[in-house]
Amino acid sequence: MKKKNSLTVVIVITAVFILFVLVFLLLMVNKMTEKDKKPDTISLSIYDGDDEPENKPSVEKDSADKQVSDSEDDQENDNGEVEDPVASNPTNKGPSIFDVPFEDGYQFPDLSDFDFVFLGDSIFEMSNSDTSMPMQLGVYTNSRVYVLSMSGSCAGNNSNGRISLHGLTECFADQRETGYEENKSFNRDIPKFKKDKHKSKSLVIIINHCINDYTHSTRLSNPDNPYDLESYEGALRSSVSRLKSAYPSATIVFMEPYVIGINDQGTVVNYDNHVMDDYIASMEKIAGEFGLMCFNLRSYDFFKEYRDGYLLDDYLHPNEMASKTMARLWCDFVENNLK
Repeated sequence: MKKKNSLTVVIVITAVFILFVLVFLLLMVNKMTEKDKKPDTISLSIYDGDDEPENKPSVEKDSADKQVSDSEDDQENDNGEVEDPVASNPTNKGPSIFDVPFEDGYQFPDLSDFDFVFLGDSIFEMSNSDTSMPMQLGVYTNSRVYVLSMSGSCAGNNSNGRISLHGLTECFADQRETGYEENKSFNRDIPKFKKDKHKSKSLVIIINHCINDYTHSTRLSNPDNPYDLESYEGALRSSVSRLKSAYPSATIVFMEPYVIGINDQGTVVNYDNHVMDDYIASMEKIAGEFGLMCFNLRSYDFFKEYRDGYLLDDYLHPNEMASKTMARLWCDFVENNLK
């Protein structure tokens, strides 16, 4: 009798375990299916704050700059070759976005009278992706776009092994390649910019450097040298001055970043004793000094708060839907301020 009861218990436990495994597998398959499913439309409805990701990273001060090293900088593979995290991980690229309309039926305007130059980091370059914000902008608006950016770069000179904003600016002003083999978008587009005729076009230069300077703890300012290239404010001043000299008729715009998902949404104090909002404030300060406009993503309902589901798995880079939305908002900015 005892043996029979013991056998029954074993059978029940085994059955429960098998059922648990089946349910777990079913949930995982369903989750993967939902993740890969292409949306029917893109909604610009106000974020309600109910979709916070599970296990969202919260990076402590002593590892703040390591977070970008893991998620933004190129990594070496087993063969010692430099490898970009987005390009090497197809699951990060998301569904095709070009045939996904906006929920309200929005149609992109014709901006064929504009040439847009994007100086920034991987938010613009996105591993040379054809679905980055600048590339989608060119497709939808018939404008000419030049992605003169480099993944992992900062505005200020530092030791992260990437060319700085001022370095990108110097190369753009001289219309030459950067000398970095992995800087594919810049080296691809600078010969195109040099070849194209811009006389009948409005040249707009968009600068987006902020997130990396915060996470890599770039010195915010140097009171003794306002043009110090190792400081964030100095690098912005120097770069804007060089651009104004090289392209006096161009319009220069600073792009302020959206809310990131790492470092407690940019509120962790870095090694320079600053949070990301301090760098944004400095950006606005420099814009004021030179009479520049800021394209502030956080001023739009869509990007007011952190949006789970619109950034890649690193909680940092925009996915294709976010990039398309950024392109739309940029069009609104152009039509309201630059036409």
